[in-house]
Amino acid sequence: MKKLALALVASTVAAGAASANIGTGFYLGAAAGYGSTTGKFTAQTQTAAGVVTAVPGSADVGGNAANIGIMAGYGWVSGCTYFGGEVGYTFENSKINATLGQQGAGALLQGTGSATLKRNGYFNAALRGGYLFTPNTMMYVRLGGNWGKWTLNDSLTFANANPGSGSKNRFSFVPGVGLETAVHKNVYLRVEYTYEFGPSVRATSGSRASAFSQVGTIRSQSGKVGLSYKF
Repeated sequence: MKKLALALVASTVAAGAASANIGTGFYLGAAAGYGSTTGKFTAQTQTAAGVVTAVPGSADVGGNAANIGIMAGYGWVSGCTYFGGEVGYTFENSKINATLGQQGAGALLQGTGSATLKRNGYFNAALRGGYLFTPNTMMYVRLGGNWGKWTLNDSLTFANANPGSGSKNRFSFVPGVGLETAVHKNVYLRVEYTYEFGPSVRATSGSRASAFSQVGTIRSQSGKVGLSYKF
């Protein structure tokens, strides 16, 4: 009896795998991954007497963070081509800490605090176009964007008692590539790489109207693994 039950389970799995093809329809899924974010830190200071000084040079800053997200979409298959669109939300505690304070003439930054750029999550939307090498495996290109809030808090350029802050909430262009395969009937596995062209974020403080710090040329790249179910 036990052998018969195992045989039935094995035959069911084999049948499901045999009918695993990428097809037309709605799908829901989730993905997890890991990414890195980089930027270029610049600043301008102002003394209590109102003297404005451009801080010489710039500094490259960066950090890494894990991410997890959910997605929903629809795809059409016609012959060997695939076209679809999807939307989702990704939870990602991206954080870049700059502790670059130095003392002395010519130092990049004169403070002793820190500057932190962070983003806790973002909405995303994308179009996907792919080519099916086999009925159950395709390579695709992804063209989309992320919408999330970047925040910069700075006690490095400004006084610790009155730090600077600023934020930017905007749409960023995010291209990517991926490979997707049907591992079972209606169950798809994907691996994906994306590269985000982010904004510049500036921090200011009311006590120093002409002083600012800025993280520009923000770039984020991420590799993800996801599972989805097609209805």
